[in-house]
Amino acid sequence: MTTDHRSDARGSSTAGPDTWWRRNRLALGLLPVVTVLALAASSSRVEPFWWDAGFHARAEVTDATAHLVDTYDDGVLQYSIEARYRLAGVRPARPAELADSPLPEGLAAWAVTLEVEADPESVLVGCTVGLVDTDGALYRADDAVLLAGTSWGQSRCVPEDAPGPRYRPFSTAPPERPPGTPRRPSDYTVTTVVATPEDVEIDAVRVWYGLPNYVELPVDRVSDASGVDSSAVRSASRS
Repeated sequence: MTTDHRSDARGSSTAGPDTWWRRNRLALGLLPVVTVLALAASSSRVEPFWWDAGFHARAEVTDATAHLVDTYDDGVLQYSIEARYRLAGVRPARPAELADSPLPEGLAAWAVTLEVEADPESVLVGCTVGLVDTDGALYRADDAVLLAGTSWGQSRCVPEDAPGPRYRPFSTAPPERPPGTPRRPSDYTVTTVVATPEDVEIDAVRVWYGLPNYVELPVDRVSDASGVDSSAVRSASRS
């Protein structure tokens, strides 16, 4: 008697998928749980990353002065950043402040002057200065290079001739003053030129080093002694 093995073969092929599902039903049942746990773990890393990338920790402003406390940390070198900032004036920039570069049509250039108070031995190089309009748009000094094609888009938080200690990125060497430069004063003023569209209404000056910490000084906090009328600045920015 001859046995036909074809039916057995067909039978085993039919039962194969059912066997696979039975064998893997536990792993398949755990898959949603594993997915949720993986997403939760990744979100715990993503949340601090995105938080640090935004403006969330505004420095306290007292008597029109903002006290900024921050920390520089590149994974190798770490040091404290601390200074007090006061807005001394916002006015249309002078031709000399634009390095005699023509300003493209549709843009306005503003000279932002800050009064700074800090320990002469603290590192204050590397800040960013910008203007915020009433719609919340931010215009950084560095944007001038792209907007106007100029070389004057550079944030200034220290005097050029006495910047104080500088750090070397990714170096364990402590920050030190550039050779031949004098000790930075504990009180000084600096001016940064910022370009904006000419039809915006300026609302505040913003200064920061590493986010999420930042300084924001409303334009209407400009002191009368500065000789700048904040309402005039707002009107000029719309003209």
